[in-house]
Amino acid sequence: MGEPARFVELDGCLNFRDIGGYPTQDGRRVRWRQVFRSDALHGLSEASADHVKSELGITSVIDLRSTDELQETGRGPLEKRHVDFHHLSLFAEVERTRQMPTIPDVPHGFYMVMADIAASILVRIVQEIATNSGATVFHCAAGKDRTGIVAAVTLGLLGVSDDDIVEDYTETGRHIEDILARLSANATYQARFAELPPSALEANPTMMVGLLQYLQSEYGGILPYMRDAGLVDKTVDQLRSRLLTPPDSEERTDARKSKSQR
Repeated sequence: MGEPARFVELDGCLNFRDIGGYPTQDGRRVRWRQVFRSDALHGLSEASADHVKSELGITSVIDLRSTDELQETGRGPLEKRHVDFHHLSLFAEVERTRQMPTIPDVPHGFYMVMADIAASILVRIVQEIATNSGATVFHCAAGKDRTGIVAAVTLGLLGVSDDDIVEDYTETGRHIEDILARLSANATYQARFAELPPSALEANPTMMVGLLQYLQSEYGGILPYMRDAGLVDKTVDQLRSRLLTPPDSEERTDARKSKSQR
């Protein structure tokens, strides 16, 4: 039996995918069908919303969009399906102060700023993923930038290599043109895109490489970065316990025990 498909085909959503399956540096793997990343979910059809809830087992939705984005489009059909919603905008600090920090003049400068201003929000997101008893999906508008940072932090805390984190990020490139075309139909996003550099409209691996290098040079890596923001080791342990398979040697031992007991 093969592994599940990483991309989940849904009506009204273009970038819904599983972050499971990646190997960790201690010989384990991220469990499939536990955590998903996505573009905006408000356009889901009723049938796809049923699939997300019933077949994928989603019990928690983490919305990374701004308050304005959420108010403009709403939560969509999942709101009627007894799913827990958590609005955790990565720009909450900017919304509060109404001041956007100066973005460094490098391609990944926008990601550096998000990492600096959203660290405490990222801690809350990791806490929710670690303690949710069902499957979780986190999303923004395109499922690339804000969602990409959350995916990078989550996978990094699980022990996934930087190369695989970058690979996960670039998967958005498969559908980026269709995603941007859909968002451009909205006047608000049309205006925002006009203000962004071309590199911000691509799933360019150098963006994620630059972010990971920044977190390493400034904080010592993803784990120290998150600890500095208030993440406690107990939560990291919960996250790993929930989302990682046992080491390969332990899995083989468990399989032999199960077989001998039949």
